[in-house]
Amino acid sequence: MIELNQEMPAPNFRLPSNRGEDIRLGDFRQRQPVVLLFLDAAGSAPARAMLADFAARYADFQEWGAEVLAIAPAPVPDAGVPFPVLVDAGGEVRARYVGDAAGPAVFVLDRFTAPYRWQVGGAFMSAADAVEWVRLSEYSCTTCDDVSSEWAFSLELMETSD
Repeated sequence: MIELNQEMPAPNFRLPSNRGEDIRLGDFRQRQPVVLLFLDAAGSAPARAMLADFAARYADFQEWGAEVLAIAPAPVPDAGVPFPVLVDAGGEVRARYVGDAAGPAVFVLDRFTAPYRWQVGGAFMSAADAVEWVRLSEYSCTTCDDVSSEWAFSLELMETSD
């Protein structure tokens, strides 16, 4: 599991999606906030409840310019959600973010993909709470129009490590 640092971008990854394309976290960097939903089981009742909660609030995330990415260990049959569901078949991405913690996890990443707020295990962070954290991350962004050289250097390193 990574040690989360709000000063640095979260680890990049590339995973296949239910939309037939690979999605890379780095593609969102400097563009928009991202909410990562780590599902502990693809078709379980808690996973479906989490997907339904975030799907119901998807317009609120979009209003703040955020994207939601669900990450499951296997394809989710009939997910029916407006956001991509990614497949982390080997569990490598989940292990980097969550370690061996059981249960769902939610990460709210700011527009630079730095972790702004997260919850691992236990009851999952509600979509309403995640929308508020996205909103706060946008309000607290003091450099949204100006990326410092330190950030640019860090982002360059993250891009080459993919």
